[in-house]
Order: sequence, then structure tokens, then C-alpha cells
Amino acid sequence: MCSLGHEGSSNPAKSRIRIIPAELNSTNVPVVCLQCEKPVCKDVCQFDAIQKDLENGAMSISEVKCVGCRMCTYACPISAPTINPDRHVAINCDLCNGDPKCVKLCPTEALEYVREDVAGLAQKRAGIEKLSEVLRAVKGELVSKVVI
Repeated sequence: MCSLGHEGSSNPAKSRIRIIPAELNSTNVPVVCLQCEKPVCKDVCQFDAIQKDLENGAMSISEVKCVGCRMCTYACPISAPTINPDRHVAINCDLCNGDPKCVKLCPTEALEYVREDVAGLAQKRAGIEKLSEVLRAVKGELVSKVVI
């Protein structure tokens, strides 16, 4: 649904959310931009292509400024930004202007959108810890701890 809303076609390669299948326990893990308070993706972008949207807090990537160097992907602790295979620019979750369609259209209601001011720092840290554990299980190797 993400790529359909943003790109006009249903194509996982164009989605701003990636799903990593965990072979160990047959759990699918969504990887989506965490909209970090101190985004390293923005810090490493030499072209000033990444900005925080002041209205919804989402990290947005300017396709005009982005050159597709992938530095944001390499810098991100969970490699959330990806490269659009057609336009060769970085893309990431922009929260659909504060009304994520993936949440509305999730058939199992497994997704929930909670504003940052409501979610709280403790919940973010717990979520990141849980994601780190799952990624360690998926990769079979130690993933460095993420600190917000």
C-alpha cells in the first residue's frame, strides 16, 4: 500500500517500509524510519536533502537535492532510507503528512500510529531494543545498540 500511495504502483522495491522475513521464528519485521530526534541520516547528507517536517516531525528527503549516494542509508542504524529503483534517489517514510495510509489499510490492525509527544521516550527506547533483538536474530550477528 505504501508504494501505491506514493508511487502509483504496488511494488515492494518502491515502498518506504521494508519487511524483513525472520527465518528463525517465521516473523516478519517491518523496517521503517524512526523519525529520530537527532537523525544521523540528516547529519551525513552532504547535499542538505534531508529535513525534518515541522508539522508532522517526519524526516523528508528532497528528490531535487538528493543524488542517491546512499550515505543516509549507511548512517541510519536500521538502514531505513532506501533508493527508489526508477528515480535513483533516497526515499523513506514521510508519515503520509501525519496520516499514515499503511496504518489505515493494515488488514490485521498490526500497525498503530502514535504521535511522538504521546508515545514518550521510554516507549521509543523499548521499541528500538525490541527491534535490535529481532534484527540480531535475523542477521545472526550482534547489532550495535541504538541510543536516542
